[in-house]
Amino acid sequence: MNYRTEAIILSLLLPALLSAASLPRVDTEVRRHLPHGKEAVMVSRGDFGTAENGAVVIYQEEGCAECRYAGMALVAEKGGAYRAVAFPDIRQFDNLTVDNRGVGQALYADIDFDGQKEVLIPVKGYRKGPEGYPLMVVAVMDWNGKAFVRIEKAELFFGDTCSNAVEVKAMLHLLVTCSGTYVSETPGISADLTVALAANGELTGIWNAVYGRAHMCDRLTVALRQGNGRIELVKTGIASGADEVIAAMQVTGKKAVIRFLKDPGEFDCGAGHPPVVKLRRK
Repeated sequence: MNYRTEAIILSLLLPALLSAASLPRVDTEVRRHLPHGKEAVMVSRGDFGTAENGAVVIYQEEGCAECRYAGMALVAEKGGAYRAVAFPDIRQFDNLTVDNRGVGQALYADIDFDGQKEVLIPVKGYRKGPEGYPLMVVAVMDWNGKAFVRIEKAELFFGDTCSNAVEVKAMLHLLVTCSGTYVSETPGISADLTVALAANGELTGIWNAVYGRAHMCDRLTVALRQGNGRIELVKTGIASGADEVIAAMQVTGKKAVIRFLKDPGEFDCGAGHPPVVKLRRK
């Protein structure tokens, strides 16, 4: 391992994530487990799954600046030892139309809501050509106690439309903040909204409501997207072929407010839907 690898390891492990006493131990473990001749491009310390005080290590498979990345996690065991667990193939760019241009700092978040954090690895890229521009994809790894498994629908959620870590964190905030099941607290309407990732990576909400003279909205399905500085509920696949924003949602803790811009009754069940509905997350 060369000087650059040592510098990266030390610069990333020195912050408050590690105490001075634990630094030498983790530094030694990274050195010990890196494949021979490989160079670390990112080292991060964090908790994931049931593992505490673990470390994520990403390195290049080959020696070129734009080559593919591979990685592993160091899982702490009893007695202060660490064992290395390889990641499955990391979601990244193909180096044909988009070059891999680096790896951002790993993020840790409970995105499948099982009470345990997953590992998110942002991979930077750059579109080739005279009008090239930066891109970013996110590899999402779930630790099940024995191996890491990719959460592909979460990777599809992030897509490749982000250009930097700030945008990735904004999407992560949208996912973590909105997901769940909500029930109405507004008099005169019995409603529930369930928000979750669909298999295609779309953050999807299913809205059911009974109001007025017992009109029933039959599973009105919307996509939740960040737009115009707000969370928008978007009706897709309508007759015109264009997506349509029908409501805006504000989430504060376990409370949410939906302000409808269009009457959902136009789609499913007749006019008269309350324009504002207050909700509580279960």
